[in-house]
Amino acid sequence: MSCGLVYDRELSIKQALVARSLDMVEQRTRMHAALDLQPGDRVLEIGSGNGIMVGEMAASVGPGGSVTGVDKSPAMVAMARDLCAALVNVEFMQADAADLPYAGGSFDVVTATQCLCLVADVEAAVGEISRVLKPGGRAVILETDWDTLVWNCTEPRLMDKIMAIYKDVYTDARLPRRLSRLLKRAGLDIRGRDQFAMLNWTFDPDTYSGHQIDFTRGLVENHHVLSAGELEAWLQSIRMAAEADEYFFSLNRYIFSAVKP
Repeated sequence: MSCGLVYDRELSIKQALVARSLDMVEQRTRMHAALDLQPGDRVLEIGSGNGIMVGEMAASVGPGGSVTGVDKSPAMVAMARDLCAALVNVEFMQADAADLPYAGGSFDVVTATQCLCLVADVEAAVGEISRVLKPGGRAVILETDWDTLVWNCTEPRLMDKIMAIYKDVYTDARLPRRLSRLLKRAGLDIRGRDQFAMLNWTFDPDTYSGHQIDFTRGLVENHHVLSAGELEAWLQSIRMAAEADEYFFSLNRYIFSAVKP
């Protein structure tokens, strides 16, 4: 579902590590609160990734409900199936968000976390969300405006260059700005919009930003835009900010909740 980002096995393993960080646990807690799942709900997660969220939602809907995860990456689907192998009310399929293999009105709830920004045709994907929801069904979507990213270092020029590469991964790095319009155009009624910041004050490898250092380094190396020396200077500039007690990482994320009339 990406533009220049392929979730192969190596990247899938890295993403699974990120998903278990405290920052991402808190993010899933916020999503569960917005979803407010009930026993018996039929749920679809688009971009289900490593399957952690699917497993958690399966516990909420109970044996009378079901959770289906779809992802375009075969590596992610395989990882999710392994993780949730013991859950009888869960299934995973490889599928494109813009062409879901389900009949209209199949689900009570559809959710997507940090996924639609990677889809080539976001409007088609939102239309599919509306189509597969039953009347009265709910959509809960989390997306990021990557222009809100503030990552302090002692070499802001290098940070700007690297962040330009980082944002280029996404089909729409500013999707929250137009997501309200897309949801309404698809026939959904918006019931809530919430915001929270992914915030790290310390340099810790197990924080969200700590994991993003390795992720970003891989992106930059693959693009061959910066020299190895520039990349090392960027990494050192982050360490220097941390040593000066000036480490700061902040990123705004937004949760949209909508209902199909």
